[in-house]
Formats: sequence, C-alpha cells, structure tokens
Amino acid sequence: MSKPATRATTTKANGAKAPNIARFEPADRLHEARLQLLERESSYDSARFFDENGEDLDALLATFLDCVFEQSQASSLTLDCAHISRTMFASCGVAQLHAVGAGFADCLLTGCRFESFAAMESSMRSVEMRDCHIGYLNLRDAKWRDVRFVDCVIDEFDACLCSMFLRQVGQCFPAVWAAGFPQCWHCVDRWLV
Repeated sequence: MSKPATRATTTKANGAKAPNIARFEPADRLHEARLQLLERESSYDSARFFDENGEDLDALLATFLDCVFEQSQASSLTLDCAHISRTMFASCGVAQLHAVGAGFADCLLTGCRFESFAAMESSMRSVEMRDCHIGYLNLRDAKWRDVRFVDCVIDEFDACLCSMFLRQVGQCFPAVWAAGFPQCWHCVDRWLV
C-alpha cells in the first residue's frame, strides 16, 4: 500500500492559491503485471507495468490504485470511464490515449509522450504533468481541478466548455495562447471572469 498523500498549500505572491497537488510515493511492494493482459472492467492494485510494448489496449471501466506504468509504449490505450488513483505514468508513450469520462486523482505523469489525448468529460483532481509532450489534447466538457503542468508542450488544444481556469493556461502555455487559444470563442467570456 502506498504512503498517505500529503497536500501542500502554497500561496503565490499575488495572493492566488497554487494548485493543491498531493505528494505521494509509489507503493513499497508492487507486483509485476503484463501490459498486454489489461482487461475491461478489471481492478489493478499495486501493479507495476514496466518496459513493455502493446498494440490496442482496452481497459474500459477498469480501476487502477497505487499502480506504476514505466517506460511502456502502446499504439492505443483506452481508459474510458476508468478510475485511476495514486498512479504514476513515467516515460510512457501512447499514440492514442482515449480517456473519455475517466477520473484521475492524485496522479503523476512525467516524461510521457501522447500523440493524441482524448480526455472529454474526464475529471482530474490533484494531478501533476511534468515534461510531457501532447500532440492534441481534447478537454471538451472536462472538469480539471488542481492540475499542474511543468515543462510540458501541447501542440493543439480543444477545451470547449472545460471548467479549467484559462488565466492559468495562458500563463503556462503562452505560445498556445498567442496562437489563438481558445479556438471556441463562444466560451471565452465564461472562462475569463
């Protein structure tokens, strides 16, 4: 079992609260698991998926708790409506990550590469992404809170009706902002309040 998450409370110089990101360490004892054996509606607890390649992986409605995905590659990974808690993705590459309606809580993604990350209607709470490269990120109708991007690159972005604060996105991704983000102009007034 992993160590309990502790939350940092930080206030920026301008008085705004920084994202409330849980700090946790992966479980002490992880059992090795095979990436190719991921199944729909399955439950994975304290599993370590390390240095594996997969084709079309489907973990629809699966549950991941205290898991670690390291140095693994896949052409596509479906996590639709999955629940992912206290899980780390490190140096993973997925051409098409499909996580529609998925819930992420207390997770860390570091050094990952996603050509396409479809996260429509997803929820993220207390998630940190470090040194990630995402070709296309779709956040339509997503609810992301306390999500931090550190040294990330996002080539294309669709966030129509996403409940994420765009001031923060504008500060984190000035190149995306300057290129005309958001593309959905009917949402601008709602976001920039």
